[in-house]
Amino acid sequence: MKTHARFLLIATFSTLSVSAAEVGDISVPESSALERRVQTRNFTLLGFGPGDLEGLGNDGYSYHLQGGWWREAHPNAAIRILSDLDFRPGFDAWKLDAGVGVVWLPSRQSISPFIGADFGWGFANGDQSANGFSLGASLGMQLFRTASTQMSIEARSSLILDSDRTPWSNSLALSVEF
Repeated sequence: MKTHARFLLIATFSTLSVSAAEVGDISVPESSALERRVQTRNFTLLGFGPGDLEGLGNDGYSYHLQGGWWREAHPNAAIRILSDLDFRPGFDAWKLDAGVGVVWLPSRQSISPFIGADFGWGFANGDQSANGFSLGASLGMQLFRTASTQMSIEARSSLILDSDRTPWSNSLALSVEF
């Protein structure tokens, strides 16, 4: 019985060693396996809309502009580099922040809701000034998602974490991604 078990064990190891590829015997498809990736869909983002600028001493309605890059790295997720500018002409109040974030798109349809978050750095000036890390959150709807040019409607809130104050803005933007 012991001889039979030894023979079976030796036969199993010799089969494994014959079928395992050695370092020099790696095929071309195996060597490029880590290079194969899903092609990302890349878009430049431009948007505008109304906003609300708060925490700078002269609070109120503002103009909102946004720009950045949208990279769909997965059918349900995108990476964004986003910059927001909220300003109140005549009141000398503005807030500018830029950051990197992610967007989750739960639907793969041509009209898809999304939720996003980002982290970056921001500056603000008004009756008071601030600068520091910025946090942002978005909720929106992506339109014409299957095309090479898309549109989105996005409600966004962002704030700047300053040791003295925390200026923030709320906005509604209509954006085009092309």
